[in-house]
Amino acid sequence: MAQSDSTNRNRWFAYPVAFYSPETKLGFGLAGSYSFRFKNDSIKSFPSQITFGAAYTTNKQVLLYAPFRIYAFNQRFLTYGELGYYRFTYNFYGIGNSIPTDYLEKYLTYFTRLRFNLLYQFTSHIYIGPRVWFEDQNIREFESGRLLDTASIAGSKGSRTPGFGITANIDFRNNLFYPTKGWFAEFAIQTFQKSLGSTLNWTRYLSDVSIYLPIANRSVLAFNGIIDFNFGNPPFNLMAALGGTKRMRGYYEGRFRDNNAILIQSEFRSHIKGRFGFTVFASLGAVSEVISEFADAPIRSTAGAGLRFRIDRKEKLNLRLDLAAGKNSQAIYFTVGEAF
Repeated sequence: MAQSDSTNRNRWFAYPVAFYSPETKLGFGLAGSYSFRFKNDSIKSFPSQITFGAAYTTNKQVLLYAPFRIYAFNQRFLTYGELGYYRFTYNFYGIGNSIPTDYLEKYLTYFTRLRFNLLYQFTSHIYIGPRVWFEDQNIREFESGRLLDTASIAGSKGSRTPGFGITANIDFRNNLFYPTKGWFAEFAIQTFQKSLGSTLNWTRYLSDVSIYLPIANRSVLAFNGIIDFNFGNPPFNLMAALGGTKRMRGYYEGRFRDNNAILIQSEFRSHIKGRFGFTVFASLGAVSEVISEFADAPIRSTAGAGLRFRIDRKEKLNLRLDLAAGKNSQAIYFTVGEAF
């Protein structure tokens, strides 16, 4: 169900949701989305969006989430982030590159998540401002005698991690949900310290850059590069990681994790007919305990293809179905929005 006002500035969507990923298996629930522009904002400005959702999965997981991205005063201010509560069963494959490839254990965690960024537009394309992250992990169950039970792994018995920092967005995209030209970059520095309420001390440096190049026949070449470095003692669940719906499709989320990660992704996107499109993609990535060891770290790769269905023609928002594979790993993803 969708509704819009007479000025076409505000659009409500309410719909049942169904999704699939290696982390959740089949999930289903209800969601609502509110896309809007403030009364005095230009109709050409990026739309603000608030989403609310509640879902249950065949892995007996509960997801309550509310991601948001809000532009105000003709894009002079930008705030984005997420509120969420989750009951989630995860696979844990160990840390680093020396764990046997067939190692796997499971754990159950209940966690609350708050991610909040408030940025000011210093120039027409550059936003800078403070970042606050909070995550409270309450690990309820893990396998007796395995790594999370016996090894000295930071955060294996739970963690509380308020983090404070600064972030910058540089945005030259022509569309928020499906850019066909331009580029976008997010840079962030965050510190998590016991003196500020964290159970562990560490500092995170993140660089996430995406480039979009238009080519013939309504097609786009998209590239994404991520550098995620952590110095100190991060909990295992917040280490730099590869895998999942956005970082290296084809591997389970967190299949490879360590203090540091580098990732490069590329994607060819094209239109088929009407609301339908397709994509092919590939990625390369590596993790390492210290930066100097990247030269010797194994490079992982994945590749795949997917179909797209345009559920919102005005804002160019897609439903996506992706099939991806890595070494000894295959995955199917069915969700909303592009990976990057």
